Amino acid sequence: MVESEGDLVVFEFERRLGTVVRAAVSRFKGRDYLSIREWTEIQGELCPTRRGITLSVEFLPEIRQAVQALADAIEPAELEAAGGARRAS
Repeated sequence: MVESEGDLVVFEFERRLGTVVRAAVSRFKGRDYLSIREWTEIQGELCPTRRGITLSVEFLPEIRQAVQALADAIEPAELEAAGGARRAS
């Protein structure tokens, strides 16, 4: 796990050269949030983009259901072929 600008990055993967997608946990005004956001390299530094979503942690069960539904909708061979993601370290 990596800490970045107050966020705890728990997972990330490279989407294309100079762009990563990060899953992170953050706190704002005493509330915890989950985010999945695209970050892009600008002048050698990764910066968040507008592409992504941030939700209260209370939506974690629904997020899990949505990800499982997506995985179920994809053929197993396609899912295995797309397996290039990595955990943040």
